[in-house]
Amino acid sequence: MLVAASALAGDVDGDDEFDASDSFLIHPTKLAGTGTQLEQSKGASPRTTADIRMNIDD
Repeated sequence: MLVAASALAGDVDGDDEFDASDSFLIHPTKLAGTGTQLEQSKGASPRTTADIRMNIDD
């Protein structure tokens, strides 16, 4: 699946804003959180955990 780059730096969940939700995803990803932990933290984001990891690693 091709994910378009976020227009806003820090927007990893795809809601077009940088907010606490993004922070809640960035921290466990950088600290080697599991896919299950990210899935539980992503809320209503339509992105998969792989997409979220890719957005954080960019």
